[in-house]
Amino acid sequence: MASALPFLDQGRAKGIVTTGRERSEEFPDLPTLNELLGNFEVYFWTSFFVPAGTP
Repeated sequence: MASALPFLDQGRAKGIVTTGRERSEEFPDLPTLNELLGNFEVYFWTSFFVPAGTP
């Protein structure tokens, strides 16, 4: 999440979920996919940035 942190901190991007087994210390309000789907963990991730208003 290091590359996304500045965008999330400034409100220029919105986090939806994290992919680790535990919630992020930086963003404890973001649920994990493990919480939503059960038995789910990813060791790498890719982020997508889209313009505001994108459905």
